[in-house]
Amino acid sequence: MKVLFGGLPAWQKAGFRTSMGSTPQTIAYTSTPLEGVVDTKEFIQVATARNADTILLDVRSDEEVVEGVVTGAVAIPADEIMGRLAEIPNGKQVLIYCASGVRAAMVYSLLKDRGFSAKYLDKIVTVQNDGSFIIQDHSQNL
Repeated sequence: MKVLFGGLPAWQKAGFRTSMGSTPQTIAYTSTPLEGVVDTKEFIQVATARNADTILLDVRSDEEVVEGVVTGAVAIPADEIMGRLAEIPNGKQVLIYCASGVRAAMVYSLLKDRGFSAKYLDKIVTVQNDGSFIIQDHSQNL
C-alpha cells in the first residue's frame, strides 16, 4: 500500500499506475499470510517443547507480565527492545508474542532489520499466572 500526499495529481505525477472505468460489482479477496507470521500450531509446539535453539519473546508491558508469562519466555517490553537487544541471542530463532499481535509485529520488524531470525504470533494471547496460555483468532473476539 502506498500513500502520497497531494491526491490523484501527485499520484499520477509520481508515475504510479491508475485506471479508470466502471466500478466493479464484486470484489474477490484472497487472504495471504503476512511475512514473518508463525502459525498457532508451530507456536504451541515451540512454547511447550522449550527448544534451546529458540527464544520465546514476550513483548507485553511490565503491567501485563505481572499477570503471567509463558513458561520459559523472556519478557522485554516492546518499548524497551532497542535498548535491550543484547539480551536477545542472535543466531537463534526468536518467536515473539504480545496480547494482540500488534507489538509483536513491530518488534519482529525491528529484529528482522537487525539480522535476527524471527517470527511473530498474530493472535490474541491470554497468559495465565501459572505460565499456561490461551490463543484466539482476532475474529473470535469480535
